[in-house]
Amino acid sequence: PSIDFFRFVDTMRERYKSDQQVMHISGTSFVRPHTPKASYYRSPYPLIWGWATWRRAWVNFDLSMSDWPELKARLEGEVLSSTNTHRRFLKYLEKSYLNTVSTWDYPYNAYILKNRGHCISPLYNLISNIGFGDQSTHTSNSNSAQSSIPIDELPNELIPANKDEVDKYYSRVQLNNGLYRPRKIVRHFYQICNRLRIPLRAGLHRPKE
Repeated sequence: PSIDFFRFVDTMRERYKSDQQVMHISGTSFVRPHTPKASYYRSPYPLIWGWATWRRAWVNFDLSMSDWPELKARLEGEVLSSTNTHRRFLKYLEKSYLNTVSTWDYPYNAYILKNRGHCISPLYNLISNIGFGDQSTHTSNSNSAQSSIPIDELPNELIPANKDEVDKYYSRVQLNNGLYRPRKIVRHFYQICNRLRIPLRAGLHRPKE
């Protein structure tokens, strides 16, 4: 985490403490415009590499996803990303419900989606995940585009991109980058480079701004 991460979450916790729709504050950014006109946006998708919340938003979190079948039917019609990415996202949620994947963040995302909650997400990256590598539990590919994303300097004035609504464009970029998966032939190429310890990674998509 950067020092700015703590300033960001403290400011957002105070700014949105009475807004029941805001349930989560992210520190990682998979959306980093070259020249951002705002400081953060609202998304339905939480990022959990550095985050904050309130007791009011966390207290009813259901790790078992007991109402997933009903929620799944609703989410199938709420597509913010590409169709393929949306299908993959729902597939990960389904795996969490069936306990075929060991993680808590997908059930947490389902919980926020169930409540139509909003997540405050910075347009500047404030967390750099340095835990990618062979000995990692979930992030074994050290050449991942999400590994060690550079820390950005947060501006003094924190301006929302869209005051009270989910920003659909930034949310789509976030989910596509969060579930980034290169084509099969490209994955094989990365695997070869990884075995040969050749540093090569794809960059996350930088949105237009």
